[in-house]
Amino acid sequence: MEKSGVVVLLLLTLFSVPATAQMLESFEYGVPPPGWIKTNLLGGSGWYQLPIGVMPLPGWGNGTSSVPPAAGAGTHNAYCTWTTGGGASEGYHSDQWLISPQLNGLTATSKLSYWIKFDFTNFPDTVYARISTTGPNPANFTIVAYTNIFAKGSWTGQFKPWTNTVINLGSLGIAPGTPIWVAIQEYEWDNTWNEAALQLDVISSDLTAPPQPRASPTSLVFTAYYEGSNPSPQTFTLQSIGSSGMGYSRTLGFGAGPTDWLTMGGPSSGTLAFQSSQTFTATVSAVGLELGTHCATNIIAVPGATNSPLRVPITFNVIRRPQAIAFPNPGAQCVTNQVGLAGTSSSGLPVTFSIFSGPATSWAPPTCHLPVRGLSG
Repeated sequence: MEKSGVVVLLLLTLFSVPATAQMLESFEYGVPPPGWIKTNLLGGSGWYQLPIGVMPLPGWGNGTSSVPPAAGAGTHNAYCTWTTGGGASEGYHSDQWLISPQLNGLTATSKLSYWIKFDFTNFPDTVYARISTTGPNPANFTIVAYTNIFAKGSWTGQFKPWTNTVINLGSLGIAPGTPIWVAIQEYEWDNTWNEAALQLDVISSDLTAPPQPRASPTSLVFTAYYEGSNPSPQTFTLQSIGSSGMGYSRTLGFGAGPTDWLTMGGPSSGTLAFQSSQTFTATVSAVGLELGTHCATNIIAVPGATNSPLRVPITFNVIRRPQAIAFPNPGAQCVTNQVGLAGTSSSGLPVTFSIFSGPATSWAPPTCHLPVRGLSG
């Protein structure tokens, strides 16, 4: 395959961009993104996440990965090429799909926008934007909303600039309010002589996708000494990692025992835009708590999310302080002696005494009485 060319900086815009984006996917959380599906019908590994600045482009000898000049582009894209399609055992064919979750809110003016970049113009390629109204199975995508054709020699250099495609979904004859699925399909029957390097990014629409919440970390653990100082506060973050935003509400539940040892900082409800987050702060107090484990759980409800409610448990372990006891050896004693005992603890707690074994028969703390004849050591 040929691996030469120059970067072209010209930007092509095919249609107007949707005015209000309720759904945006820029592949910052992986490929496929949360809630999406990827599949290859003719073999191969398929689309994958590529960070900006990778050089050369995978499968080629030159070229550099990038993102389009669009809001929300982030630092990653979705990438596929001939090496991610079918190999020798599959006949060197490529049929690589990325399929959205169900999208809702279709109107007569709804639009779908995406950015795509074809590189290496000696190798033709085709990308279809497909629509389904009956589910995410590839066989259901019978509506071809747009075809991006990358003809051989269609650009003056080997590296075509990013191109923005905007589709008027309302003109496809689908009834308003109908849920839809969107698929981006790269297809080339012969990926040995055809198939370019494809970068896909910033898929957006005024439709909405189901929320995809994530909590990080998924639990918090505190430890403090009995009657000691309180540990430092800790935080967890609620993230909206899907293609659309989400609403949430948070409640706090306690296990058996006291409930005044934990204070949570952060709102009890709110909304998060896509790819945004809210941080919550947990502060604990050991005052008045007995030794043992104390438990509470943040319960976060996200309407429409399949993993709702999320649970973030908080555990507070109140433990004994490690200590050493200094106990001077009283040495050998004569019979009938009364021996004064002294001991100190590194924890500052009081030290008490008891007889474990030996000839002493009476005990008046902190004195040991030795009533037998001879010496006792």
